[in-house]
Amino acid sequence: MTPRDLHSPVFHLVAIAAVFLSQTVLADHFSPTEPLSFVNDVIPVMTKMGCNRGACHGAAKGKGGFKLSLRGAEPDQDYRSIQRDFVQRRIDRLRPENSLLLLKPTMAVSHLGGHALQRNSEAYAILHAWIRQGMPGLSEAEPTLESLQIIQPDSSLTLEPNAHAQLLVQAQYSDQSVRDVTRWSHYETNDATVAEAHADGRISAVGSGKAAISVNYQGKFNAVEVVVPFAESVDDAVYASLPHANYIDEILIREWQRLRLTP
Repeated sequence: MTPRDLHSPVFHLVAIAAVFLSQTVLADHFSPTEPLSFVNDVIPVMTKMGCNRGACHGAAKGKGGFKLSLRGAEPDQDYRSIQRDFVQRRIDRLRPENSLLLLKPTMAVSHLGGHALQRNSEAYAILHAWIRQGMPGLSEAEPTLESLQIIQPDSSLTLEPNAHAQLLVQAQYSDQSVRDVTRWSHYETNDATVAEAHADGRISAVGSGKAAISVNYQGKFNAVEVVVPFAESVDDAVYASLPHANYIDEILIREWQRLRLTP
């Protein structure tokens, strides 16, 4: 097959047919009872996929003729771009699986952004169901995101070397509802030599020290501290014997003890 074949009408028809056959079962089993929200369901999926990053369609001029607001900051603009731009070819309401919004990131059709969406994923099912529902748009009655919480017993997480932990992230909305957004959040570490942050919210201890894991979901931020103690064991009596001249000493000694360090 040559590069020209990849862009031929016959290849596109074959690709669309393959996607249709592979997705029908998944789409049929994802049947939400309530209309999906463009702001609270669709944009988080596209943000997690990376569609609206600065290096992709969130760039100042967009990419490939498709412009999205950076990280979904302007949902009304994004809705118009998806629904109406490109002669409405990004969406096929009769057969959602034929929509370029799904064909491109799954690489059924050539996509410079690469393979950003798995065909058997929940993200695909959400986008497919939203199109099938008629693409419900923005509504003033929808709850708005107010805060982001990391469910953790303490503000700091202590992990032994090579250990792992799973963060749980919850979004709180204006109607007092709470939603688990762990899989749709974005995670970053400020020191990958101490702790790594994975896309699914898992944290891996790499080396001794302290690191901060930041969590971002739809413009709301939170963070958790990760402490990975040094391997050497230190008797508690060592810390008890250190002078306590003021509260600053107490803070330092407590941190040394957590890290298993001695001054």
